[in-house]
Amino acid sequence: MITLPIDCLYQIFQHFKDDIKTLHSCLLSSRSCCELIIPILWSDPWRLIQKKKSTPEKYKLSSISLLSILLSRLPFESKRLLHDNHVHWTSQTTFLNYITYCRSLDFYGILDMLDAVSLHYQPFGILHKDIKTLVGQEICKMIILQSTKITHMNISEMSYSFFDLFQHLSLNDSQSLSHLNEFKYQVTENSNIPNFYNMFNVCKNISNLIIYLGTTPSESFIDLIRSQNAIKFMDIIFEFNPPSKLINSLLLHFNTLTHLYISCSELIFSKIFSVYPTFSNLRFLKYRFYDDNNFYVYNEDVKNKDISLPSLEILEFESDSSFSYRIMAQIIQGTQGKLERIYMSYPDYDENPSIINQYILKSCPNLKVLTTVVNNATLDIVLAILTCQNLEGIALYSSTDEINSILNHLSLHPLKNLLNLKFINIDSWTFSTKNMKLFLKTLEKEELVKKLNISLIYLQIDIDSDKIIDLFEAYYLKGIIASYFIEEESDIIDDFDDWQRILI
Repeated sequence: MITLPIDCLYQIFQHFKDDIKTLHSCLLSSRSCCELIIPILWSDPWRLIQKKKSTPEKYKLSSISLLSILLSRLPFESKRLLHDNHVHWTSQTTFLNYITYCRSLDFYGILDMLDAVSLHYQPFGILHKDIKTLVGQEICKMIILQSTKITHMNISEMSYSFFDLFQHLSLNDSQSLSHLNEFKYQVTENSNIPNFYNMFNVCKNISNLIIYLGTTPSESFIDLIRSQNAIKFMDIIFEFNPPSKLINSLLLHFNTLTHLYISCSELIFSKIFSVYPTFSNLRFLKYRFYDDNNFYVYNEDVKNKDISLPSLEILEFESDSSFSYRIMAQIIQGTQGKLERIYMSYPDYDENPSIINQYILKSCPNLKVLTTVVNNATLDIVLAILTCQNLEGIALYSSTDEINSILNHLSLHPLKNLLNLKFINIDSWTFSTKNMKLFLKTLEKEELVKKLNISLIYLQIDIDSDKIIDLFEAYYLKGIIASYFIEEESDIIDDFDDWQRILI
């Protein structure tokens, strides 16, 4: 029998970290497997039981079981405190201290677990809000003091009462939070904003920051962000106009950022790039716009800036104003040829995408994936872009005439690396099976594409979709098409990460 090294087994089990059934089966196979799998299962137990939410009965039973184990592992003082407050449970004997393996301090997950138990299982006696808060705080305190390493923290508005324990807990007594690298935080307009002064002397190594801000957070939060050594990943939603102090604290890390996902007004977005026009290590920029009544404002400061993102590989934006088109053109121009993937939404307003397509043509010689708008004014520019032999995926918002022109162009100039082709038709489609068949025949003749994934999304179409399916099925059987998808736009879920993007 071949015995794999422990390190190799651990990597295999990590691959199945979201597959509880498989891990449970492997756990029973040997003591060595058990010792490797228990830390994986207990690294974030709330994430695992959240997966059962679609089946309420399973979620309730999992929550009850998890809470029983957690309460059984509480120190004596905490148990006595809960008993004095009429919280009762059936104690479970455990041979391992599972709490030492917890890597996630998920305040929201703990609250959700307690809510599920309180709602469906009264014997615990956790019905009153104050008692629920007390139980949650004792569990959180136990994890902080007993875990050897906490790497993830999630604080939602509903769980602020648990977070109050930080005001009375000496974090210097525990080094678990010194390993914190992912921090999720939500603050809304009506929030009772928590204080972070007890954290920023201990937590210095946050690299992933995910925040939802509906109002200005506390000064201590700003200090916490400012005190980090190197934040690399930011996912930020601004639903208000943040003060410069907050923006500056976030963008102190502009030289270490590799991923920036930001949802904000155009005014805030322009402010960021007018103050910090250079992000030397940024590889992924995702911008999502929301209307704040400053729709057509174009910051003259950013217009005169030389934006530089020399490492940017992926650019994704969902906006439909002339401002966004101009600043995105500046960003594309400043990528110095490194940009490989561009995803964009279709403009709801009558905006000419020429400026975007012109800069794509000039500045993106290594482009692999492109989503853009094609109309009569930009067709020639897009056809020139489609001569790039590195292209692997194309998604185009276009009308019938432009689609036929593009298919003819690809028939004459086939792309050897093309794997994905998607058309989102924006008017009534006079579909030409002739043009599509010519394109597919070219692929077959040139033997350039072994497996093409093709999608057609339409508003209205003039022929029976079964005829298109028959055409695609014939080339599927020949091995030219790997998969095909034909659907009316009204049946598509409007999800930017799904139907508008190409995932390769």
